[in-house]
Amino acid sequence: MHPVLQVVELLHIIFEHLKPKDQFSCATVCRLWSEVTLDILWYELDDLKLPVFASLLSPLKEEENVSHQENAENSEDTKLSYAFADDPPNANSKDWRRFELNYCSRIRVLRFEGNLEGMHKHMFSPVLMALQRIRPPSSPLLPNLHALTWDGTFYDFAHSVMFMHEGVRHCCMRYGIDDVPKLDLNEFPLVQAIQTRMLSLTSLELEMVPYEELLGPLAELFGYLVDLTSLLIPIFPDITPILSSLSNAKKLNSLQITGHEDDVDNSVVQAGGQLEGDALKSLGVLEIIVQSYLKTLSPFLSCNHLASLHTLEVESCSVETAVTIKNLFQLVPSFAPNLVGCMFGFLENGEECREHFESHRIYSNSLTLDSFRGILQCRGIEAFQLDHPNLHLTNSDIEEIASAWPRLKSFEVYSTLPFHVRDIPTPTLRALFTLTRLCPNLEEVGLLMDTDLFNDSKDRPAYANMVISAARPNLMNLEVGCSEIGPGDAASVARTLSHVCRPDCQLSWADTGRTMMARWKTVEENLPLFSRLHATVKDQKTRISFLEQELETLQERISGYQGACGGL
Repeated sequence: MHPVLQVVELLHIIFEHLKPKDQFSCATVCRLWSEVTLDILWYELDDLKLPVFASLLSPLKEEENVSHQENAENSEDTKLSYAFADDPPNANSKDWRRFELNYCSRIRVLRFEGNLEGMHKHMFSPVLMALQRIRPPSSPLLPNLHALTWDGTFYDFAHSVMFMHEGVRHCCMRYGIDDVPKLDLNEFPLVQAIQTRMLSLTSLELEMVPYEELLGPLAELFGYLVDLTSLLIPIFPDITPILSSLSNAKKLNSLQITGHEDDVDNSVVQAGGQLEGDALKSLGVLEIIVQSYLKTLSPFLSCNHLASLHTLEVESCSVETAVTIKNLFQLVPSFAPNLVGCMFGFLENGEECREHFESHRIYSNSLTLDSFRGILQCRGIEAFQLDHPNLHLTNSDIEEIASAWPRLKSFEVYSTLPFHVRDIPTPTLRALFTLTRLCPNLEEVGLLMDTDLFNDSKDRPAYANMVISAARPNLMNLEVGCSEIGPGDAASVARTLSHVCRPDCQLSWADTGRTMMARWKTVEENLPLFSRLHATVKDQKTRISFLEQELETLQERISGYQGACGGL
């Protein structure tokens, strides 16, 4: 065998790109190849591979689960359980030692997703319980595990404990929203398990109902997890104790208070005021769902200064007024002067927005450039997103924003109300040309626009000048929301957008009716054609310009040569 094919690092790079069937073949070549292949095959263990993994110790059998069979309407709904066919070997046997050495020690990542609806038709509890009884209490089942993801129920929590140990660095625990009405910490000692088994965690995600019984123990736990760099926690109404407890986490870079994906009813009501000591000093990312900007966020922002914060994402449970947003944006520069990306949104659906509009709550509080001016002081912004039903921006407003943020890569300001319930000016297509000209790195835009090409300039020369001054097409994603297109204007809009959009630009729009969606579909189909055409024309013009310069240089050389010859 060539010496190159005995380099472990090189073999690992090659084998990890092979299909499983080919990897199995490589495992039979020699011992070295077998070791490398097994390391790759058993690097990660999930639900689908768990039966195969357990069968390496002892053969398995399938059994019908009685509790599920009683509720099943047909055989397809019957829940099956895996169990060992015979009594598995004990911890002192050769088979167990072989199982530990050849397989258990290779697993670095465990992903158990047992409660995902429709994911599997098997239960693994009997197998996990058997493994828990066999393994020596003093040694973990997967000694080299460093990442544990457990997506289960409160009732199978005990199974997850067997995989927890000091070597685990990343832990994600997810539990269903409706598992239990009230939490009994004696039956669900999650905090105690983490505190006694995984104090070296650098990343922790807890997605579950924010039970009141958990708040105190979690706050105490976070005081011990000094190596944390990333933390995701449930949405407790009062997070003041938790923020105070994080003063010892000097390395914490990311804090997400967003809870479970199905938890849509909870929000942070109180975040406290001045942080203790150096709490959150190294924080770079903050994501939070609040009840109100004014009551929850403003007191916290006004009392603290996080110089390391570069990303801020905030969602409110209701549509905020223009005054509230203006006050918030005025606080942001002093709270996070080095902000690079920020997102401000709300959780209400479109129907609720329309109800607010009809009651004049939103219409009388439209957002104008005056609301933005505070946050424009953060000159390093590269990504900005604001969702609000009633944005009132003009072309000149967009130009001022783009001038303040020349580093923009993503700019999304969504107004979710369609034109038929709006009676305020909106930016025209000219705004896209302004954005791409002043922000050369811009790749993503979300903007409600008036697509009438001559709405703000009735003469065609103005349109021609706008096209001539356009920067190179660079947009990769364009979200137009509820923007409307007039009858017969789809081709013209596509041609105009092709001056700022790349041929592979992803165009998306909101559901505003069959007619309007069909027009935007026409734009989507024609946009790549126009973009490629403009790119070809621009390349040809560049080539012609280059040849003209070459010709001019050649003529100068000939003239110089003729002058030199005439002087002889």
